[in-house]
Amino acid sequence: MSNIDSSLDLEQVSLAKVLLQLPPQPPQTWGPLSAAAFAAVAALALATASLLVPVAEGRHVVQSSR
Repeated sequence: MSNIDSSLDLEQVSLAKVLLQLPPQPPQTWGPLSAAAFAAVAALALATASLLVPVAEGRHVVQSSR
């Protein structure tokens, strides 16, 4: 047996170390959420634009004037 002559309670010291540690930071969700929202808005804008654009006739504009 080792004879440790200390006035400190080792359990209390270990409890103090645990309590002094910084709490873990929660994960940040605003970055991925805003990126997903931007992608959704861009996809809706592209779909709307593709539906509203008139159909191509198959001839070039320069050829139609002749």
